[in-house]
Amino acid sequence: MIRTDDGETAATVALDSFSDPQLWVPSEQAEPAMYLHRLIVRRKYAGLGDDIIDWACRRAGQLGNHWVRIDVWTDNVGLHRYYEERGFKHVRTLDLDYPSGALFQRPATDWREQTDSDALAQQPQALPTRRGRFENLQRTLWPVPSEAVI
Repeated sequence: MIRTDDGETAATVALDSFSDPQLWVPSEQAEPAMYLHRLIVRRKYAGLGDDIIDWACRRAGQLGNHWVRIDVWTDNVGLHRYYEERGFKHVRTLDLDYPSGALFQRPATDWREQTDSDALAQQPQALPTRRGRFENLQRTLWPVPSEAVI
């Protein structure tokens, strides 16, 4: 959960290693991956989702995972585009009696494995207006245990 200094919830997200067997095939489940669930950002904090996704990919990489995966509503094409614009690739769309059948994944990243020039080249350019919008946020990012700890 990410809260403002005033205690207002700005966003929520869950990141874990549970792969729904209705969605992901055994060969995918065997790959080291973490899964994003319930990523919700209040409209007035639009843009914060990018930071959360980047954090999730770094955290997953630090824990030795290769992928960050998400399932989204099959008919929400706008949400599909949102994730594709943030580096996720469409894996497949399932025809189930389950609404979240559009599957996406993005490589996990571990900043410790990047050279300084690679890390600098991948950093977004911070605009003063964007930085100012999120200065007063308190980020509560809970550690994610590895499967070995569970």
